[in-house]
Amino acid sequence: MRETIDKIRENMKGKLDELQSLKAKKEELLNELNQMREALKVDDKAKTEGVSNLAAIQRRIRELEWQVQTNSLDIEEEKRLVKRIEELRKKENELKKYAKLKEKYKEGRAQLLAKKVELSTVRSKMTEIVGELKIQRELLEKKKAERDAIVNQIIELKKRIEELSAMIDKLGNDVSEKQKELGSAIEMSRRGSQTWSRQEEQRIMEKKKEEVKEKMKKTNRLSFHEFRILYDGAQGSDGE
Repeated sequence: MRETIDKIRENMKGKLDELQSLKAKKEELLNELNQMREALKVDDKAKTEGVSNLAAIQRRIRELEWQVQTNSLDIEEEKRLVKRIEELRKKENELKKYAKLKEKYKEGRAQLLAKKVELSTVRSKMTEIVGELKIQRELLEKKKAERDAIVNQIIELKKRIEELSAMIDKLGNDVSEKQKELGSAIEMSRRGSQTWSRQEEQRIMEKKKEEVKEKMKKTNRLSFHEFRILYDGAQGSDGE
């Protein structure tokens, strides 16, 4: 469980680092977009008119140059045409700048669009990571709850084991006491049995001895076995 939680935390840390990196990238893109918008604040109308008039001005320059080169002009007329050509040349250069500016503007617009797409991608990725982080947090909380539940179960099991151990110890002590009591009872029973056996044996012997005595009084004759009973009985009486 600990390994799973550590893995989730490590994954979340990686996602957070990636999110911070994307936030920095987003700020960078926003700054670039603002700079591009400022750079593209030009007069679109002027650029459009300039490009459309460039061809006419160039054509007019060629016409005037042709007049100067082919016609016989007085000095004043030639000066006027040359001056006009110079004015048109300046205008041509300005319009060429407008043309370059428009091209640059188009490129800038394309770059701006690309940056917007990149920014949109970054934002989408950030949203995705935030969603993943939410899922990871929920999973982390779930695993932590499972871990806490397992810890509580372990604590309860330890308490139960301790209770059972105490019960087992008590039962062991009780068994030892009962074994001692049983041993004492068996010993007492054995001794009582031995005493009873001797007493019973003596009673039977006394009875037989009386029977032999009665027979001897009546018949004055005894068998060897009967004589032995009478003799052993007498010996026993002397021993006592």
